Amino acid sequence: MEEIQGKRWIVPPGLVGDLDDFERHVAAAGDGPIMVIGPTGCGKSLFLHVFKTLFQEKHPGVPADRIVTVNCSHFGGDPNMARSELFGHVKGAFTGAHREHPGIVRVWMYSR
Repeated sequence: MEEIQGKRWIVPPGLVGDLDDFERHVAAAGDGPIMVIGPTGCGKSLFLHVFKTLFQEKHPGVPADRIVTVNCSHFGGDPNMARSELFGHVKGAFTGAHREHPGIVRVWMYSR
């Protein structure tokens, strides 16, 4: 079990150092976005749970729906589609891009 800010987490031995690094990254990001990426089964849900807890401790009155999670597995392994959905694209950037799409990250950044 790993202690993070007075909380106890059940952490697989191989992720203890990664969780420590993650906590430092969250602190360094301040109120900026955090992106948790990795292959299936690497423990992303643990990091998301830790992030949500740290966020809610830092911002006690902010509703939890301010944390946007996107499961990119439904993009079928197409990194271009995932990139477009997350970061957006301009009209004509690729076949089928008939309009500008701002992307989830940009929408989130400007809606704060």
